[in-house]
Amino acid sequence: MGKLGKKLDNIFSAITFAEAGDHDYARELMNEKRNILLAVKESEIERKTLTYAINTCKRVKATLDILYVSEGTNTDPIVEHFFDELKAEGINYTFTRGSGTLKQSVLDYAKVNNDVLCVIMESPEEAVVDHKRKEKGMSDTWKNISCPLVLVKAGIIQK
Repeated sequence: MGKLGKKLDNIFSAITFAEAGDHDYARELMNEKRNILLAVKESEIERKTLTYAINTCKRVKATLDILYVSEGTNTDPIVEHFFDELKAEGINYTFTRGSGTLKQSVLDYAKVNNDVLCVIMESPEEAVVDHKRKEKGMSDTWKNISCPLVLVKAGIIQK
C-alpha cells in the first residue's frame, strides 16, 4: 500500500473510532510519525546544534533520530549527557551509528527513512561545499534530499 493509501486508511479508521466515541484513539491514529534527524560527527559537536535540536523537537512534537558518525565504538561524553537532557525534556529519541563521511551517512539514512521532517547538522565545509567545482555553493547532492536541511553554524568544540 502506498503512502497515500495508508494515510487514507488511517483517516477512515480515525473517523470510525471517533464516531464510536473513542476520541483519544482517533487522535492517535491521525498523528503521523514525526522524526527529526540530528547528524553529528565524532569530536565535532557544538552545544548550539544540540540545543537547536531539542527546541525544534519540542516545538513540532517530534522524535529525535540521532545519527552519530564515528570510526570507533566509543561515544563522546557530550552526546551521553545529551541523552540525559532529552529524557529530562520528555523527547523520545533513537541512536544510530554511521561511518565514513557525515554527508554520505546522512544521505544513506534519508534514503531508508522517508519519515524525516528535516535534517539538523553542523555546517562543516566538507559537508556543504562541492570541492570538485570551482565556485562555492551547495553541492548538487544535497539539492536532491527529500527533506529540508538545517545547517547550524558555530564554533566547533574539539576534544
